[in-house]
Formats: sequence, C-alpha cells, structure tokens
Amino acid sequence: MLVLDAVIVGVDMLIKKFGQTNKGKKGLCLITNAQCPIKESYEGTKEEEVTTIAKQLTAHGMKMESIIFRGKLSQDANKAIMDENDRLLNIFSKETSTRLLYLENPISLFGALRTRNVALVTVFRGDLEISPKLRIKVRSMYRNNLISRP
Repeated sequence: MLVLDAVIVGVDMLIKKFGQTNKGKKGLCLITNAQCPIKESYEGTKEEEVTTIAKQLTAHGMKMESIIFRGKLSQDANKAIMDENDRLLNIFSKETSTRLLYLENPISLFGALRTRNVALVTVFRGDLEISPKLRIKVRSMYRNNLISRP
C-alpha cells in the first residue's frame, strides 16, 4: 500500500471509531521504507494533498509517528523517489505533532516503539475451593500494554 493511502485509511478509521471524542488519545504509527512512488493527486499537487491530510490530523487531535526503515538498500532503490517521500513525510512533521524516525536495522524498531504499562485491573478476586479443607485465594488480573506516544 502506498504511504499516503495508508495514512488516509488510518485517519478515516480513527475518525469513524472515535469521532470528536477522546482528543489527544488518537494516534497512528506508520512504518514504511518510503521506497514506493506516491501516485499523482487528482486535484492539486502531492504537497497540497499532504497538507490537507495534516490539517485533518490536527483538527481531530491525532498524533502520528512515522518510522522509516531503510536498512540495506537494494539496487532497485530509487533515490529520487525516496527523497520525494522523505520530503512529503517531513511536511507531516512540520504541520502536525508527528515524530519522524529513521532506522537502519530491525533491532532498532524495538527502541522506537516503547510500551508503557497501564495499571493492573482485577478481573476476579475470591477463593478457589478444592475441598472443604483446601481453599486457595485467587486474584485474576490483566495488564494492558499500549504503544506510547511522545
């Protein structure tokens, strides 16, 4: 999927799910190698299209992280396409609260996406009775991990 198409789909899904509520809690994480060409816009330029999408992100209180994974570039990699994609993604960074990260190897991805632990939630608390003389205190809990946003 093309980079802008992925962002448009993500923004649309978040708008449909949350609407105008939960401002500041909506976020997208775009992971791409930015090596595929972006199709021409039907109306205006690519820059205008990116600016329009950026305004929608801001209007709905969304944040975005763009992780650009380069690694070892193959012979097929087109430097002009990558530069154009970098320039367009940089518009997101300037127009919205988007963080741009460039990674060279897959291990770096672990440091780029940080998780934060949300408080433990008790699901069940009580005694497990195996026999009249044997009872075990039981507390069932779960922990919700979310991708943190800067």
